[in-house]
Amino acid sequence: MSRKRNRLVSEENMWKSSLWLFALLASVLYGACLLDDPVVPDLAGPSSAAREIEIRAIPDSLVSDGFSSSVIEAVLRGPNSERISGATIMFDIQESGDSSLRLDLGNLAPVNGPRPIAGGVESGPVSDVTDSNGVARARYWAPFRTDQENDTTVTIAARESGTNFRGAVFSQAEIFLRAANRPSFPGGGACDFIWEPEKLVYEVGEGIAFTATQVTGANGNPIARYEWLVSDGTTYVGRNFVHAFAAPDTYTIILVTHESITGARETCSVTLDVE
Repeated sequence: MSRKRNRLVSEENMWKSSLWLFALLASVLYGACLLDDPVVPDLAGPSSAAREIEIRAIPDSLVSDGFSSSVIEAVLRGPNSERISGATIMFDIQESGDSSLRLDLGNLAPVNGPRPIAGGVESGPVSDVTDSNGVARARYWAPFRTDQENDTTVTIAARESGTNFRGAVFSQAEIFLRAANRPSFPGGGACDFIWEPEKLVYEVGEGIAFTATQVTGANGNPIARYEWLVSDGTTYVGRNFVHAFAAPDTYTIILVTHESITGARETCSVTLDVE
């Protein structure tokens, strides 16, 4: 009798186990069927092309002399950070401060276009098509503000050309515009100059602005010529210039001043580290 009872209990347990396995299998199969016809949720929030522009100015520091320029590069990327070619990018100079003052903020032109003429009309926006690397370019020319004694900042904006200006997304780059007619600094000899920014170590490609601080020679006559000699082989003529070094090294910048009437020459120099 005991054996019969044990056999019945064992059969009952096997039946319960089989029923549990059947229920589990049915649940899995039901879930799999639901995956064949998923419910798509409603869209929420604004949609966009997920395209963005990265803009930079090379160099980002200029002297307001009408001759200095920067190349403005805009990189257009897609939703997966891929670069997009064949798109039209618009470049423009953004107004700053009181627009009623109508300050000359410089000019934009095609990257290989001619330098603007002094006294000419300030140019409007320019456009360029992104190349195979997704890069569009324009050139910014510093204004002819040789009577300006204050530094300022110019903002260059870029956007992808579309059909709705109000909905366009702008990217911006700033250029430090150094006054071309800074007052002379008191003291010092007939040859002296400053450079900005002042740092212990500079980066490759970083624009450095140099300005001679003396306008009178040792004999009291005006300085007629400023000549700059850079140890990377570059030379400049004039009271101001901006230079960017292309490789890490220690460089020497030499200024030679030439006094009018007497022709007296004075020399001064500085050494800068670039990494």
